[in-house]
Amino acid sequence: MKLQSLASRIHPQVALNQREAHHLLTVLQSSFRKQLDLSHPTAACSKPRSPLPSSKHGEGVACSPRSSQASAVRHLDIVLSNPLFVASTQPDNPSFETNTLAVIKDPVAWFTTRVAHGTADRSSARLCLSILTNATSKAPSALSELRETLRHQKAGTRVLEWMWSYGLSDLDQVQQDTELMTLLIKPLVAEQRQDVIESWLLDPSTKKKEGYKRLLLERFLRAEVVLGADLNNVITYFWDMSNRLRSAFPDCHKSVASITRTAGLFVTLEMIRHGSSVKQDLYSKWIEGVGNWSNKSSFYTALLKVNDPRAPDAGLALKYLERGEDLEKGQRMVRLCLDSAEVFISQEDFAAASWVMEYAKRHFGAELGFKAKKEEGRSSGNELERTLQHDVDERHHLELLSQLSFG
Repeated sequence: MKLQSLASRIHPQVALNQREAHHLLTVLQSSFRKQLDLSHPTAACSKPRSPLPSSKHGEGVACSPRSSQASAVRHLDIVLSNPLFVASTQPDNPSFETNTLAVIKDPVAWFTTRVAHGTADRSSARLCLSILTNATSKAPSALSELRETLRHQKAGTRVLEWMWSYGLSDLDQVQQDTELMTLLIKPLVAEQRQDVIESWLLDPSTKKKEGYKRLLLERFLRAEVVLGADLNNVITYFWDMSNRLRSAFPDCHKSVASITRTAGLFVTLEMIRHGSSVKQDLYSKWIEGVGNWSNKSSFYTALLKVNDPRAPDAGLALKYLERGEDLEKGQRMVRLCLDSAEVFISQEDFAAASWVMEYAKRHFGAELGFKAKKEEGRSSGNELERTLQHDVDERHHLELLSQLSFG
C-alpha cells in the first residue's frame, strides 16, 4: 500500500474528462515547444498556407525547411488533431457502429466515432456524406439550410483528415472511388475548401484521366450553383479553370476541351434557364467561346442566340436547320425549334415560324406528341370532317407544346 501511494504521488493519474485532458495536452505542447526553442533556436516564422484550417490545439507555423521546430509542430498538430484523441460519448458497444438511428441522427458524429474505433473506411465515409447531403429537399429554403449544415458540420474536412491521419492520399482515394468524390464535392464547396478540389483537377498525375476530371469539374460547378453561387461568378470561374488546365497541361489542349465539355454544357443550360441574371458582356463572351469546349459549337451558339434575354436572334438557328448537317438530337433540338418559332412569331415573321414548326413536326413528331398518319387506303370521311378534325388536332398539339418542359 505504501509503494502504491508513493507511486501515485510520483506519477499522478492522467485526467479523464475532456477539459482536463485538453488542458494537459496544451501544457505538454507548450512545454515541448519551449524546450525546442532553448535547444534549437530558429528564425522568426510566418503563418502557413495550410491545406486545412489550423488545429484547435494551436496555431500552426511555417518555418525554414531546416527548422526542427517546424517539423515537430507539424507532427504535433497531426497527432493531436487525430480523431483517436476525440473523447467517445458512446459506451464500448460494438453494435453502435451499425446503429441505424445513430447514423441518421448525426452521421458526422457516427463517422468520427468509427474513426476513433479504427473501423472507418470509404464505405462509412460515403454513408456519412450521403445522409448529410440528402437530408433536405430541393426547395430554396432547404438548400440554404443544407449549405449552413454542411458548413457547420465540416464533414468534408473530417473525411479528408481521416485519410491524412491514416497516411492515405486523398487524390488516390477519390480517383479509386468516384462516388466518394462526388459526395465530397458539395461539403467541400460549402466549407470554402475549393482549393482541395482544384488540386485534384490540376495534379500532374491526372494528366491522362480525362473522364475523371470531366466528371469532377462538372460536379464542382453544379455544387457551386446548387449552393447559391452567382451564375456570373460561375461563368468567370469556368474560364479561369479552363486557362489553368491549359497552363498545367500545355501539350494537351484537345484533352482540356474534352475535360471542360460537360461543365460547359451545364453552364450553357443554366444560362438559358436564368439568362436575365447573366451580364450582357459575359453572355456575349460565352457565345464567342463555345468552340473552346464544345464539338457542336454551331448548335449551342444558335441555341444561346435564340435565348438571349436582351436581343433574341433566331437567324442563326434557321440557317442551322436549313443546312441539315450534323444535327443535334432529342429534346434540345426540339427546344431550338420551338424557341426559334417563338422568336419569329414575336417578330411577325410568320413564314419562317411556319417553316420551323413544319420541320419540327416532320423530324420530331413523336417528341411533340403528333399522331401517326392513318393508312392511305382507309376512307377518312368527307372534306368537312377532315377539316374539323384537323382543327381539333391542332389545338391538342398546341396544348401539348405549351406543357413541354426541357432540362
